[in-house]
Amino acid sequence: MEVKSEKGKIISEVISSRIGLQGEGQTLVQGSENDKKSSLSEVFFDAANSLRIELEESWKIANILNFNDQRQLLAEINIKDLESFIFLRKELEMVSLVQKTEIVRLSIQEALVRIKFFGSPEQLKLALAQKDILLNQGSVYWNLQKAYINE
Repeated sequence: MEVKSEKGKIISEVISSRIGLQGEGQTLVQGSENDKKSSLSEVFFDAANSLRIELEESWKIANILNFNDQRQLLAEINIKDLESFIFLRKELEMVSLVQKTEIVRLSIQEALVRIKFFGSPEQLKLALAQKDILLNQGSVYWNLQKAYINE
């Protein structure tokens, strides 16, 4: 956060960075002006409030549901054990964008799952990342896995 005094005003600038599970990032810069009579705590409060509003708005835009945009994709899942596969599938179905999941193929080592969802693949990736699930484009199918694997 940077605070400076200019032309009878206190100007603050807050820079916030978010790093995602796969290293992708987003940086927000939010500025605010206050009277010179404002205390430093009031300046900090106003700056934090402005940043909160900006974060909420950017989240809403990124997560807007479009029910007219229905898609599907096939994703491969490496299976460690049946219990973790069932848990991942249940987590998938709890994501608001996911309409339905179907098992297309199942073996001891992997599963191929059809995911029917609303919105774009980028929106689905974001919604899944918020549940610590990674979705990446593979050469033939998408790849799906938990972000943190407990050994």
